[in-house]
Amino acid sequence: MKTKLSIGLLLAAMTVSSWGASLQGVVVDDKNQHMAGVMVRITDPVSGMSEAVYSDQSGRYHLQTALQGELTLRLRTPYYQDLTQTLSLSATAEMTKNMAMSPMTDPAQISDTLPAGFHFGSLPFEKG
Repeated sequence: MKTKLSIGLLLAAMTVSSWGASLQGVVVDDKNQHMAGVMVRITDPVSGMSEAVYSDQSGRYHLQTALQGELTLRLRTPYYQDLTQTLSLSATAEMTKNMAMSPMTDPAQISDTLPAGFHFGSLPFEKG
């Protein structure tokens, strides 16, 4: 019984330590205000694999990933310009990336990013 418990603990420790790279940081806007609900996604452009998390109420995000190598980091949230960077992660990297997002100002750009349902209510339907 003691051997089974020791093996189980060893496997659990190996799983935690071999989880992969860690990417974390804080997302703020152009006025340095923390941004909640920002999608933070990393993508391996070769395999197409990606992983994503959302920033919390304090703008913090933390992503544990098995992805490594040259990756694309993309931040996205409504009414703000997407932010994209290339980064390099090793299998056991611990990286902090604090990011600042800029609001969209062009009405056409804002309109293009909204879902079709947003515009549906403003269509001039025939009456009667």
